[in-house]
Amino acid sequence: MPGATLTATRGDDARATVTDAQGVFRFADLTDGPWTLQVEMLGLLDAASGGRRFAQLRSRSCWR
Repeated sequence: MPGATLTATRGDDARATVTDAQGVFRFADLTDGPWTLQVEMLGLLDAASGGRRFAQLRSRSCWR
């Protein structure tokens, strides 16, 4: 999903990035453990509307 804004949060720590033209994203220096990932893009339904999903990211993970 090119151009989406992703925010990873864990406690008070929040990091944001934007996907590139191929929909690939990277977060620099995330520590191992559970992070909540929020995806925002024009036309994408809000998680509060019922489409809520959770993911656990690990350092050096590559998601496409």
